[in-house]
Amino acid sequence: MEPLSPQEYTIVERILEELKEHPRLVRPLQEALGIVALLGVPAQLDSLIQIVEQLLARQAEQEKRLERVEQAALEAKQAALEAKQEAREAKEVALDVRERTGRIEQRLDRIENDMGTLKGIVKEIEARKRAPAVFGRLFRKIRTYDLEQFMAIAEEELGLSLDDLMEVLNADFFVSAQLRSDGRPIWLVVEASWGIGVKDVERSHNRAMILRQAGLDAYGAVMGTSITRAARQRAQELNVLVALNGSLYNEQQFRP
Repeated sequence: MEPLSPQEYTIVERILEELKEHPRLVRPLQEALGIVALLGVPAQLDSLIQIVEQLLARQAEQEKRLERVEQAALEAKQAALEAKQEAREAKEVALDVRERTGRIEQRLDRIENDMGTLKGIVKEIEARKRAPAVFGRLFRKIRTYDLEQFMAIAEEELGLSLDDLMEVLNADFFVSAQLRSDGRPIWLVVEASWGIGVKDVERSHNRAMILRQAGLDAYGAVMGTSITRAARQRAQELNVLVALNGSLYNEQQFRP
């Protein structure tokens, strides 16, 4: 509020003196002053209404924004739920595929094992059939024996323990023959395989050693279409006869 000027201050003093002399004028003057003050109320109300309207407009805009945010949040939540459901379904599909793949792999393993067994049986039959021709360069009077035939001989003539007998009978087949060089009778303990490995060589040698300890002049022999380098080396170390596609190796022990 601005300070009163000297002239205005004088007027106020005069009014106060008049009111002191005429106290009845105080109330009418107060009412008159109230009326004057009320004259500015409409303008203030208009300004207040404008402010309220602006606030209401801002509130409405904020409510619209909030609705849009809530709608976006709802859509995001729905998308997240759908993505979660899709991920669950994808996981179930992956597990089903994995399970089916596992079953297929097991079937393939069984088929491969069956094929390996079948190939082994075929190779054994073929080896027995070709044995006279393959070993005929070194031996004569060649005769092949399957497990049942050799078991009858072993039980009658050899004093093998049951464990040694069972081990020997794990061989693929046996060959009895006479050396062409001096007519000496010998036995071959044969392992037949498409691919000859170190274990084939060692099994044949070990089983032949069991028969040698029982009194037979027995030797290990392996027959196949291929041989690993390690198996070839092991056969040389153990003097195991190798028949590879009809050709003989390590035969020096049977030469005069």
